[in-house]
Amino acid sequence: MLPRLEPLERALARIARRVRSARSLWIASDYDGTLAAIAGHPDRARLGPRVRRALNALRSRPGVRLAVLSGRRLDDLRRRIRFAGVYLAGSGGLETLDLRGRRRIHVGRRERLPAALRVSLSAWCARFPGAWLEDKGLTLALHDRELDPRRLGAFAAGVQRRFAPFADRARILRGRRVFEFLPGHRADKAGALRAWLGRERAGALFYFGDDTNDQPVHRLVNRLGGFSVAVGRRVPGARYRLGGVATVARFLEWLDGEWGARAESGRVAGRPSRAPVRPRPRLPR
Repeated sequence: MLPRLEPLERALARIARRVRSARSLWIASDYDGTLAAIAGHPDRARLGPRVRRALNALRSRPGVRLAVLSGRRLDDLRRRIRFAGVYLAGSGGLETLDLRGRRRIHVGRRERLPAALRVSLSAWCARFPGAWLEDKGLTLALHDRELDPRRLGAFAAGVQRRFAPFADRARILRGRRVFEFLPGHRADKAGALRAWLGRERAGALFYFGDDTNDQPVHRLVNRLGGFSVAVGRRVPGARYRLGGVATVARFLEWLDGEWGARAESGRVAGRPSRAPVRPRPRLPR
């Protein structure tokens, strides 16, 4: 059984204190299900205007760092996060793009998914109308969102059987109506987060994620003393929760306001602000 998570709205006063004493603000998030609502097809998942405005406001603030860590291909993610100044990680952390425009692939050619796994999974999908295989180059995603629910058990069992011969060379993750297949390499979203942070440990750190592959990131953020936030449902490793994409947008707006107020108070690096605290902070509507 997953542990109960504290609603992030109940921790606003605690977060405000952390923000006022921080020298920098680090905000990282998954894309689908956190910044963009889950859609029937991945192509239809877009940033809403409210979350886009909040991210744009935050990235213009001194001392704020933004990152998006996604299971999507990096090129796909770049088309959706169109503003500069954001660290991007695609394919579950296997490919990254830093703020200098340097793109890195964190898996060798000999470690990539075997072609035979693609062929086997594609043939299995053909037997189940509504299931389809997305080839992302470095990873595979087997979508069953539109599959007849009565056939999910048989479909999932067959997926596991077809994966078994490749278990020494690949990883499988069960996400929200999707199976993800990754090379048997240790690179993941947590590794991408470590690379983004570098040696920075003084800032207030947040991560928003809604799926299985966010679990390593949540646990890393916990170890670093940050705020690990599950969005829409309970996710192993997270300590806080938000209801959905709309609530993430509201929290980012609130966080932008808190960071802006901190800057206006004349906060000096390494010295806590003496600005008064609102007695009961609330998210905007």
